[in-house]
Amino acid sequence: MSGRKKRPLFAVLLLLLTVTGSLVWWFWPQPLIRESGDCALYYAEMYAGGEEMDVKEFLDQEQVLDILRGCRCDRSGGRSGAYAVRDGMVEIGLICETDKRRRHIVAYPDRAFAYDTDGGVRWRILDGGRLWQELSTLFPEGT
Repeated sequence: MSGRKKRPLFAVLLLLLTVTGSLVWWFWPQPLIRESGDCALYYAEMYAGGEEMDVKEFLDQEQVLDILRGCRCDRSGGRSGAYAVRDGMVEIGLICETDKRRRHIVAYPDRAFAYDTDGGVRWRILDGGRLWQELSTLFPEGT
């Protein structure tokens, strides 16, 4: 094969490799927060009976961070925007020292997602119902 015939083949293979790599990066599950990330809760709210309740004082911050470290997410959630406020919804705000971004985690009984206000991107949290269950067990009875 001559050098002229190899160039288009090489370009097609390079393009195919780039597209495949991008798709893998986009859909490959990754940790919601990094193990080494020094993160802190700056708010935690729960919605019940049409009321918003501040529940940060009820939560053990390290327990919440351990639960969140066990979560995986993907980047395929799309742009963030408005979302429905429903009874039982839990919303947590984190700030991580590593990148100074504020992250918001929203968990419903059947799904969960995270977003940051800087990039406006939403990440789907895999097994969001389990996340909601684990977080809900940290609240005292009657909240």
